[in-house]
Amino acid sequence: MNNSQIIIHEAIESGYCTPEEIDQLLSEGKDIPFHTFSAWKKQGLVPKEGSHGWETRLWRKKALNPSAPADTEIKNQGFYLQKSFLFHISQCEEIKETINQNDDEEVTV
Repeated sequence: MNNSQIIIHEAIESGYCTPEEIDQLLSEGKDIPFHTFSAWKKQGLVPKEGSHGWETRLWRKKALNPSAPADTEIKNQGFYLQKSFLFHISQCEEIKETINQNDDEEVTV
C-alpha cells in the first residue's frame, strides 16, 4: 500500500468517511481531506492549536548517509513505516505569519 491508500483505509476504518464518499471525491478529481501536519503545511494550512490527529504509520524514505561507502548506500536505500498523525481539513487553519520586531515581542500578521 502507498501512503494515499493507507490514509484512505485509515479514514474508512476509523469511521471518518465511507468508501462511497472517497470514491466520489476521487472521481471528481478532488483531494482527500486528510493529511499529515507537513502535508497541510505545504498547502498553507496548519492544524488548529489543541487539535488531535489520529495515529497511523506512513512510508518515509530513509535518509542518505553521506559518510557511507557508495556501494553499501545503494543496497540500503529504501523506505520504512514512521508514526504519523492525520488531520482533517476541518481541524486546520491558514498559517499566520509572525514577524519578530525585536527580541522581546512578536507580532502576528
